[in-house]
Amino acid sequence: MYAFHNKRGTRINALAGGWVADAASLGLHWLYDSLLASEGALDIRDCQRRFLAFFGPGGLWQGYIDNPTRVTLNNLNTIEQKAIEQAQSTTTAELTGEPKRVLVQEVLPYTRRLSGGQLAAPVRKAIGLTYQEPEIQKAGVHLARTIDRHLLPESGADDMQLPAVSKLPPLW
Repeated sequence: MYAFHNKRGTRINALAGGWVADAASLGLHWLYDSLLASEGALDIRDCQRRFLAFFGPGGLWQGYIDNPTRVTLNNLNTIEQKAIEQAQSTTTAELTGEPKRVLVQEVLPYTRRLSGGQLAAPVRKAIGLTYQEPEIQKAGVHLARTIDRHLLPESGADDMQLPAVSKLPPLW
């Protein structure tokens, strides 16, 4: 034990090794790819989209999902559902039954990968394949824009786990 305390470098290396092991076990490579896609800037909506694409249903991740990841996925789903409800409640077009359901289905793929001014043209084109009525197309664009505005950036899990810090006492 005496030799360990005299070798400061060994202690630092042990700590650094623990941090590297934690980082390697968290699977954050999706976050680095998000940052690269945004030219080094943090784009919350892009991170959310990539998080869902990687960890969500049909995503690339096939393994254990920890509680913070599961809660974040649930939060993102809840935020999207509330945004849909808000959009439907503010649509001025008289939409019922089939058109209402179909419009949401046609709009969601676009709100999941586009934002702001990018939405109107592709949404209008997609809806135009099913409905030629300008009023329904306008309602679809309204749905997309309203959903987009109500997708909140605060979606992470409120979690108190500190796995890296819990490893520090045994090292001293």
